[in-house]
Amino acid sequence: MYHKNRRKRMKALLCIAACSISVITGCGNGSKETAASSGTETPAMQTNEKENRPKISIMLPLYYSEAPKAGNELEQKIMDFTGVEVEFIFTPSSTYNEKVNLMITSNDVPNVIGILDPKASVYVNAAQAGMFWGLNEYMDRTEYLKNHYDEQTLKNASINGELYGLPRGRPLTRDGIIYRKDWAEKLGLEIEQPMTVDKIYEMIKAFATQDPDGNGVDDTYGVLVGVNESGMIRGDMTQMLDIAFGGGNGWLEQGGQLIPTFMTEAHKKTLNFMKRLYDEGLMNTDFATVQSSQFYELLDREKAGIYFETLTDAHERLDTVVAQVQSRDPELAELEAADAKMEIFDTIYQIQDENGELRACTQSGFNGVFAIAKTSNKTEEDLLTVLNFFDKMDSPEGQAIIEWGIEGRHFEYVDGVATQTKDSQLFSSEVQPYWQLFCTNRVVDRSAIQGNVAPMYTKVYAEMESLMPYAVYNPIVPLISDTYSINGSSLDKIIYDATTKYIMGLIDEDGWDEAVEQWRRSGGDQVIEEYTAQYFEE
Repeated sequence: MYHKNRRKRMKALLCIAACSISVITGCGNGSKETAASSGTETPAMQTNEKENRPKISIMLPLYYSEAPKAGNELEQKIMDFTGVEVEFIFTPSSTYNEKVNLMITSNDVPNVIGILDPKASVYVNAAQAGMFWGLNEYMDRTEYLKNHYDEQTLKNASINGELYGLPRGRPLTRDGIIYRKDWAEKLGLEIEQPMTVDKIYEMIKAFATQDPDGNGVDDTYGVLVGVNESGMIRGDMTQMLDIAFGGGNGWLEQGGQLIPTFMTEAHKKTLNFMKRLYDEGLMNTDFATVQSSQFYELLDREKAGIYFETLTDAHERLDTVVAQVQSRDPELAELEAADAKMEIFDTIYQIQDENGELRACTQSGFNGVFAIAKTSNKTEEDLLTVLNFFDKMDSPEGQAIIEWGIEGRHFEYVDGVATQTKDSQLFSSEVQPYWQLFCTNRVVDRSAIQGNVAPMYTKVYAEMESLMPYAVYNPIVPLISDTYSINGSSLDKIIYDATTKYIMGLIDEDGWDEAVEQWRRSGGDQVIEEYTAQYFEE
């Protein structure tokens, strides 16, 4: 079915790389179009070329209300540049993992499928059973990917030493808090970096109780909380709080073994903090049913003062709120949307622990992988077609296409400098969905186009880079537990359910301790043993 169908700029190096690719015009100002779209070919020649192109399908998560129109101008530019006809299958993020699991279990997978959780049992088991191509021996056949990935990212994304998908690279330290700057200023709140948990609590309380939107109605949440499709608190909120309370990042070494942080006293402080927010009405009481789509709907309705999320969210989303605020604020209406966003939203990225130490939550260094299915890529030639596509997209010119979009529509040259157009909503709806294709660009921006980007973009990437010296790592990221690969979903459910019940007051501390013991009896102790053995072998 599917078979048919950043910021360290090395300008000199980029120009050399750009000029070495024959299908692109020079590094100077002006339009950077591919030869295939230069207009030098006759319509018949173009038609025949497209008919002879290899065809692949790629499934990607969609974090916006609507998917881009199939076959749009940007898609055509991607296909002309790579020489591959691509069917982009955008799937809402709220149901994405569910659909991925269904496809894998039914053995009906497109040529490329984005795996958001590459340690999930369904994917790990399928990869080890041979459903996806192992890529170790093929990475040397790429031109850009083999040089742009760092070794730690490839190690973290591997399963028992074998890479079964191309990592979607991301900065390691990218977690933080996004808040309504305009509300804080209205309430006279002093937001200073770094923040403590106590100061964050006071901020949340003010947003929930002091009518920050000025409508005279008690209708705002201090903090908006949601869950992912598995029931886990979204936005790495519990991990950030665990670290602020002196705990580990998901797992930690203690007493000569690795243990999950939820077995520590620090995590109980996290649970009690969240229960306090719930009991005092400072967070949304329906948090356990608020998944991604509903979460952003509530944000768009301007109901939340803060939320925990990757810092890039402040740049990549929130345009709807900005437009709404500008529509009723004449002063902000005079600003470009990107500049208005800087007046409406801000970030908290430095959080001190109880000892006054600055510690930063880290992620894995990648946001899932692009897995290449053997069922829809039966030959080595098929595999190399897919690898070649992603390799070209990881070139400076390929990165520029999906980062900037179409000249004249999404960006233009102003005094010789590429500049995003004023219509940020158009950009977010037509360009940003394709950022899901990035393999390495989100870590170091090597795009052939380096110009004027939105100020929030520059701000949050600088903040993320500044946190690296304070990074707290999760030691199990590169490890695989066979027990977890088989029973991970059921083990997670024990903890996620208990977390929800504790926050809502349906169980007390004894009930939480019993849930942890149930996790251990149900295979958790074996998971600890397997992770520990691998960790100390390395």
